[in-house]
Amino acid sequence: ALGGTSRAVTRYAGSVVIIFVRISELLIGAVIGAGILFGLTPESYHGNLGMTMVNSKINLGQAVGIEFFVTLVLVFAVFASCDAKRKDLNGSTPLSIGLAVTMCHLWAIDFTGSSMNTARSFGPALVMGEWQDHWVYWLGPILGGLVAGLLYEHLFAVNASLLKAKACLLSSDYDDDKYKAHKMKIRIIEEDSINDENDEFPLTKKDDKYTSNV
Repeated sequence: ALGGTSRAVTRYAGSVVIIFVRISELLIGAVIGAGILFGLTPESYHGNLGMTMVNSKINLGQAVGIEFFVTLVLVFAVFASCDAKRKDLNGSTPLSIGLAVTMCHLWAIDFTGSSMNTARSFGPALVMGEWQDHWVYWLGPILGGLVAGLLYEHLFAVNASLLKAKACLLSSDYDDDKYKAHKMKIRIIEEDSINDENDEFPLTKKDDKYTSNV
């Protein structure tokens, strides 16, 4: 979901309405989900309703940094795995994204709860009425998602180029599909080496006869 929001921000930067609607959908969905969980479980099981909270052993700057990087990794993985212009994607898209989530979760869970998504933290916080350090889960994931989207689109994507980056910043009608993917030119070194050796040491008639018999 956060990957979709980052994609909307980077590719449709001029459309405030699209960004607002997408974010609103995520927040409303998170609140509904947390509300259902709250209403269908006994009060003794509520606890903090799965809220993401900053560990007292780290400061708020570290918390923002952790959420920034785990979100960046996740969103970058989503972009790289779902890019229809790539021709080298042979593995499982869900598996690659799932492994990115797992890696980030295992590292960040003890420090910030590993939110990686503002809406994921917003739902339980609103239902439980607990807002301590909640801004961390807005600033970190939003910045991480934006940076991941911009990095991939304009540096790592197969159609990344300086012209495309300038158009994104300066053009009001920017369209990513206008920029075609670059064809990768691969030189086969082994074949060149074999050809060079054959030129330097040509087969004699005897060698040629032996090779044909083999």
